[in-house]
Amino acid sequence: MKLDDHLLLWNQASVKVMDIRHRSMESGEELLAYRLPANAFLYAIRGSAQVRLDGVPAPSLG
Repeated sequence: MKLDDHLLLWNQASVKVMDIRHRSMESGEELLAYRLPANAFLYAIRGSAQVRLDGVPAPSLG
C-alpha cells in the first residue's frame, strides 16, 4: 500500500497522523540519542530489532 493510501485510511481513524519519519538502518547500526515526539508508533518492515527507551528494553512481542 502506498503512503497516500495509508494517509487516507488513517485520516478516518480515531487518531490523527501528524508526522511521518522514515529511517533505514544497516545491520548492527544503533540509533543513539534520538528524541521521539510525544507519542510514537514504530513499524518494522524487514529484519529484526531490539528497542530500548531510556536504556530500558521494550517488552518482546514475538
